[in-house]
Amino acid sequence: MNKSKVYGQIISRLRIERGLTQKELSEKMGIPFSLITDYERGKLRLHDEIIVKFARALQVSADEILNLQNHNREIDSASLRIMKRVKKIEKLPKFKQKIVLQMIDGYIKGESQKE
Repeated sequence: MNKSKVYGQIISRLRIERGLTQKELSEKMGIPFSLITDYERGKLRLHDEIIVKFARALQVSADEILNLQNHNREIDSASLRIMKRVKKIEKLPKFKQKIVLQMIDGYIKGESQKE
């Protein structure tokens, strides 16, 4: 896998962990929405200025975006499947997103009560 795709996956994961949509991240960074999509898909190579913008917007170090903190950490296939589903959910109308998130929250709450 090329580095741009790895960096894109890291950016996507960090964005999702912070509860941001691609549109919200683009607004926070002051760049067009389409660029966020291209960076996350690995279609564009990161340059120093954009790495700094991503780091500030996502509140992480540039090292984390560049995966320099832990070279052995790989994004596993289960995480990728979840991220792909989250991206599909983001494309749904807001009212449908709310329904899906309520179902997920309900399931998680039920599972945590079993423990």
